[in-house]
Amino acid sequence: MTISDEESQSCYLNHLQSFNSESGKVVLTNDVKNEQGVLLAAKGERLSENHVSKMIQHKLLRPLEECVGLEPVFNAKLLRSRYDDIFEKYPDIAEVVKVAGADKALLACLLYVENIAIIMQKLTIMGHALEEMLDRSMLNAALSLSLAIYDGFDKKECVKYFVVSLIENIGYLHLNPHLADEILPAVEFWREFYVHPLVAKRMLSKVAGVPASIVRGVADSHERIDGTGFPRMAAKQEMTAIALHTGLIDELTRLRFSRGIKPSITIREAMAMLQFRRAHFCDHAFATLNGLILSADLAPSPIAKEEELVSFARLQLVYYTECLVYCDVVARIADSSSLESNSKSIERLHLMCKGFIKSVFASGMLSQPIWRLIEECANNKELELLQDMMEIDHAHHGILDRLHEIFLLLEYILEYEEQPDEIAQSAAFLSLNGCWAFFTHLKSERERSHIGWQSLIDKMYDGQNDLGAIMQSMKAS
Repeated sequence: MTISDEESQSCYLNHLQSFNSESGKVVLTNDVKNEQGVLLAAKGERLSENHVSKMIQHKLLRPLEECVGLEPVFNAKLLRSRYDDIFEKYPDIAEVVKVAGADKALLACLLYVENIAIIMQKLTIMGHALEEMLDRSMLNAALSLSLAIYDGFDKKECVKYFVVSLIENIGYLHLNPHLADEILPAVEFWREFYVHPLVAKRMLSKVAGVPASIVRGVADSHERIDGTGFPRMAAKQEMTAIALHTGLIDELTRLRFSRGIKPSITIREAMAMLQFRRAHFCDHAFATLNGLILSADLAPSPIAKEEELVSFARLQLVYYTECLVYCDVVARIADSSSLESNSKSIERLHLMCKGFIKSVFASGMLSQPIWRLIEECANNKELELLQDMMEIDHAHHGILDRLHEIFLLLEYILEYEEQPDEIAQSAAFLSLNGCWAFFTHLKSERERSHIGWQSLIDKMYDGQNDLGAIMQSMKAS
């Protein structure tokens, strides 16, 4: 999975020209030459469509970023003001940042960033082309700084963690712009999704002025200690301390926005959803982050009202049964992906499924006591159980979010990733095709025949609704 320099350069040039046409000026600060030394555009000229069309066809002698200047360009004061606007929109995150004392350190961190011209250039273009991603990146950075301060890191380390979280997704500027359309990209963009940290690393490595520790931190920002991360599937001992920290914040922020505008959840509920990704992270960082969020004493999100309790509880029965059926599918995928394949992607899938099932069992969800609690609330309108129902809802969405990612990865492996014959004919790959057929059959049977999830459980498991019991019967059969 690689993206060529030419592909990467082409995407960024298009963003530059868009900024040049709509938001400001892009002026050439150095002569732009191809690898053979042929002049493509002269220093001092304003970027034009003609320049862009020429540059796209050539490999450049020096990095494009060293040849362009933006007017206007972001600065520390402007970004600090932008933080105030963002915090006004997301008061829960603002409160966590304030409790940690990170709000007082933001300007100092931004002044450090201001001295690295390439980063300010990238953030300016991101603000033009991928504005929502810039806001999420800034929230990432503020939360990463908050965790670093709360954990007692020194000032130098705190700044480093802030910068890595701020720029870990700048590789998106060099890839298909539709990659950023969704919080978790559509499966057809996963080839690029999996390499965006490498694209960012390659670009940052070519430009002077970016500390090596920050470049490495960006490259490892999507690695996870259980080996399910990308692009290297690095083990814990191969990862930097920065990646152990910033990856946790990245997942938390993504979950905070994963449910869209309604119902609006806070970072507190996102932390509850994060438990189903616990295998990704070291215990110390996870516990420290949880402690920080609890110290903010955020009020629960009122996603349901007392008068809606019965219908809300019935909805939880639907979510419960959907989670149950699909966790059964994931258990089958875990077995299939454990077979011989010599595929790194299938290995990632196996580790992902195994860690997920373990986290579901550890949570106590999808067990008879939870089912009975929901059923009691749905039948008797127990108002004192409203908060319990809301917490169960967050857990269900944490499970469903993880299931969605697992099924996207399975689809990517089977439908989009090019496989050599030895992998395509392997026992694991053939068995996974069977799992995919089973998954799509379940979806279509429910959607086309309008059969309910509970009816599927009655049909498949004789009404059994405890995941542990279902998996035991699977192993016994």
